Amino acid sequence: MTKFKVLHLIALLLLSLGIKAESWNILIYMAADSNLASAAVQDFNSMESVNLPDGTKVWLQTDLPPEHSLGGTRRWELGHDSSEQITSRQISHLGNLSSGSVQTLREFISWGCDRYSADRTMLVIWSHGSGWSKADESKWICPDYTSEEALSVADGDLKAALSGHPRFDILLFDACSMQAIEVADEVKGFADYVIGSEELVPVTGFPYPEILPLFGQNLNTILQQIPLLYSQSYAVGGSQNPHSADLVSTCSVLSTTTLSSFVDHWGEFCREYRRRIPDLAVWREECYSLGNLSDIDLGQFLSIAEAHTEDPELKSRMQYLQQIWESVVVSQATSGITEPVGSASIWFPLYYYVYGQNLPHYLKLDFSRTRWQSLLNNAWELPVFIPINVNELKVEKFPGHLLLSFTPAVHPDSVYYVIDHSDASFMEIAYYTMQTTGTISIPLQAPSSGTFYVRTVYPEGEIREAVLNYTFAETGSELLVYPNPGRELLQASWNLARQPEGSVTLKLFNTRGQVVWETELPAEQQGYRFLGTEQAIRCLPAGIYFLKVKTRGESLVSRLIIL
Repeated sequence: MTKFKVLHLIALLLLSLGIKAESWNILIYMAADSNLASAAVQDFNSMESVNLPDGTKVWLQTDLPPEHSLGGTRRWELGHDSSEQITSRQISHLGNLSSGSVQTLREFISWGCDRYSADRTMLVIWSHGSGWSKADESKWICPDYTSEEALSVADGDLKAALSGHPRFDILLFDACSMQAIEVADEVKGFADYVIGSEELVPVTGFPYPEILPLFGQNLNTILQQIPLLYSQSYAVGGSQNPHSADLVSTCSVLSTTTLSSFVDHWGEFCREYRRRIPDLAVWREECYSLGNLSDIDLGQFLSIAEAHTEDPELKSRMQYLQQIWESVVVSQATSGITEPVGSASIWFPLYYYVYGQNLPHYLKLDFSRTRWQSLLNNAWELPVFIPINVNELKVEKFPGHLLLSFTPAVHPDSVYYVIDHSDASFMEIAYYTMQTTGTISIPLQAPSSGTFYVRTVYPEGEIREAVLNYTFAETGSELLVYPNPGRELLQASWNLARQPEGSVTLKLFNTRGQVVWETELPAEQQGYRFLGTEQAIRCLPAGIYFLKVKTRGESLVSRLIIL
């Protein structure tokens, strides 16, 4: 055999290895305990008409209303069949689970991933959808009409359901308005590519008889073809539009690898130009409003901003953002619309009141860290002011000090609070409210009876004030350790009946009477010590301990539990 023939055979072998189809494990979560039950059965039946490529397996979990002939939650392995009935192998009937539950989706993903070891994995979430927000009482993500539950992006349900599993190659949302940058940013840690529509999805969803055969080809072909096949199916006369209805559809593939870079640069833009864009609302008017009227296409917005700004620095910034965004959008397609949209949506509601109503939900999203909502807050030149409610202010008395608590105001920007007292020294506390959840508790040195003033200072300079009167009465000797149980936030405060002579000693004992930590402080009648930062205490095993405060003439002991 000549040297040429040997090299030729090697080349053919390498070529054959290079074009070998990868195996796929496809999981389809059909949450249809709703008015989508008949559409789910239709879609399932259409999938059975496909001769799956070698190495591809499809596992489904259907959840239909209990009264349906296929009601309840069932798991299947997709089989081939040309009849109008579902004949795939039913693996299990799980009763009536809630498809709007985080646990139900998590368990299906775990089950599906364990069924088949493949080169690549795709998860399809099939149901109603409304992006990150709740459009109305009947829609969210995977609403279950029987249990009246639904998954939420803003509250972290979707992220919780996807956590703890192997990373997906593709996450496909067969649901309305899910291809939003806010949603993609939430799920970017769980899949390499996200596929979905930024528009409303017609009830028949994705054309599975045309899409499933693609999985015998390479990944790039799959990613390029799915948006094209989706849009073609809804064009006039398409497979999903046989009656030639006037339908609008969009579909795109986003790369989550490059999405992280875009989000970082977008955040820099938002923080730098927060108060420097007077034409933001004007640009919004030129953008096409998507189906829910609160979103616009991000790609179109960048293009309009770059074209209309007269600021050379801003124009350069928008051009750079466009370049990165183009690397995020792997492929896209539309039908029934002439506007240059179809990539992914971003929240920019038409009406200011919609912004105000949805802001508390938006601030829960990872994407809110970019401060995009700060730009929006200035778009209408009507900044949001939400003063502290007096009823949310509370003062509790502890030995040697007071604990003032309040719930921070919801605001798109940093808001800080100035706190002072009619008979106390001035103090200032600063918080970013969009990153603060729950109640803020601030320990204050115990002043005399009087009035607290908590002033909310907004970025625009506006000051709102809440007032709380309280009465402080002196008590005898007290020692308090709180929170109890606790560890990182553990602190102690004490009040002695009289001024001590000499120093004050603090000792922490275990249940064997051994001293595990001690310190000596100057002689003061009232004292406070933050224990959570003490290295010796942080390293202690969980259990029961005793803190002793001792002077020459007095001794106080408190039992505590370290978690």
